[in-house]
Amino acid sequence: MFADLGVMEAKVAEALKIFKPPTEIVAHDLDRVILFTGHRIDSAERKIPPFPASKEAEARDAIRKVVHEQKELTRGTMLGIAGGANGGDILLLEVCEEGIPTEMLLAIPED
Repeated sequence: MFADLGVMEAKVAEALKIFKPPTEIVAHDLDRVILFTGHRIDSAERKIPPFPASKEAEARDAIRKVVHEQKELTRGTMLGIAGGANGGDILLLEVCEEGIPTEMLLAIPED
């Protein structure tokens, strides 16, 4: 999008060197996309944790419920998209392993 708009051209050029080419699934071939962003699981030392490790199973169940609802609404191809943060992002990708292809989009280089 930034490249199309001619915004931050040098940074866009550098970023495009890092990203892999698009997958074989093309947007117009999809009937539904689940795009997810969420909280990381907090460290035990965090004073007021919005996502304590003790809530991981509850969060997974909530994500699974919504994914299944979306699956029921969709009669065609779906794609789950999330980052790789240790928390909700990974939970979504794991839930989608139950029958929905996924893409992990990283904000930083893989290595």
